[in-house]
Amino acid sequence: AVVSTQSTGRISVLGSLSIISLLTLVFTLCGSIFNISPYQCGFVALCLSFSSTALIIKYLKDDRADDVNLLRDSMLGMLVLQDIEVSVMMGLLPLFANHKSTNGK
Repeated sequence: AVVSTQSTGRISVLGSLSIISLLTLVFTLCGSIFNISPYQCGFVALCLSFSSTALIIKYLKDDRADDVNLLRDSMLGMLVLQDIEVSVMMGLLPLFANHKSTNGK
């Protein structure tokens, strides 16, 4: 049980970071083609990272085969960590934005 938890944890962390990074990279590259700000592209990519969790959890609940338990655990761990990571990144987005004061200062 400890070995499977360690391998599931490693897969979850690396998988979730890979998905977020790949989505952000693809959206930024597409945005550069259409002259869209990288910040806007990153924001859309992070929002789309959230959308997959509910759908995949619903699908994984329907499959009860014993031979996919490790895969299911890895996938659920990846989705939960992905949502946590995206939440942190969304919280940090205002730090990267160019804020301009409305009163001219």
